[in-house]
Amino acid sequence: MEAKSEMPRSKSETELRRLSELRALLEGFAARHAATRAASAPDMLHRLRLVLRRLSKAARARDYAAFRQADFELHQTMINLAIADSDGDGRTECIGGHGSCGGGSPL
Repeated sequence: MEAKSEMPRSKSETELRRLSELRALLEGFAARHAATRAASAPDMLHRLRLVLRRLSKAARARDYAAFRQADFELHQTMINLAIADSDGDGRTECIGGHGSCGGGSPL
């Protein structure tokens, strides 16, 4: 009799849970670093506030597409703020290929 070689469903659920936990750890790390660097990057802090307003507006309107875009920009902006001038050379480095450390248009 042959044994079935199926991947148990619980393994993929476990992997998803672990990935979610890892993401939460990384986002917490980025948020702490962003908070410590906020005073030295007022332009990025302003951008973060604009993105938060867009996120809130989209949530109130129940506009999922706008919410998803603003949520992505929130996370990207938070990470960019976390790494702002992290090497002390006075330059702000950004991820995501945007020279202005963000994407999309403000409100």
